[in-house]
Amino acid sequence: MLEAYILNLVKEYIYLGTFSLMFIETIFPPIPSEIVMPFAGYLANYWNFSTFEIVALILSGNFGTTLGATLIYFISLKFGRKYLLKYGKYFSIDKEEIKSSEKWFKKYGNFAVFICRIIPGIRSLISIPAGITKMDFKKFLIFTFIGSLLWTSFLFFIGFVLEEIFQISKMINFAGLLVVLAIIFYFVFKFFKRKF
Repeated sequence: MLEAYILNLVKEYIYLGTFSLMFIETIFPPIPSEIVMPFAGYLANYWNFSTFEIVALILSGNFGTTLGATLIYFISLKFGRKYLLKYGKYFSIDKEEIKSSEKWFKKYGNFAVFICRIIPGIRSLISIPAGITKMDFKKFLIFTFIGSLLWTSFLFFIGFVLEEIFQISKMINFAGLLVVLAIIFYFVFKFFKRKF
């Protein structure tokens, strides 16, 4: 009885929870989207969500990401590079990450905002050079929303498929799969960080 109540509570607030966690992970990277969205996808499959509910859940995560990115954009716009270099460490943003995102922005211009939304490690940070260089906010918002939508949808459907795999083989440990995913994304992040 208690278990059913807890599950219903989680299901009822899954949209708000996904939105909140994706917002937080954008401005505070230690909470990775690589865990949040796949888990949301897993639960959506487990609970047999309708197409409408799936779209709503993906959009919840995407709106959270977009809002977080917008916050970073306006902070960067207002305070500039100097303050970010000085105080960024308190928000898990180091100098090398700022330089890396600036390099991407200089190389690809406004389109960098779209590209970087699907690259682990740079996703959140691209908002910084966009704000510093006073990128047109409408363009920033459009590129951020579309790029983030691709990323959140991709992660969501990874989790959605994992539920199918889990049902096929009860011996597969979901927590173990999340660890494997985290390791894979860690090496992908390291690769892109070294390359760019």
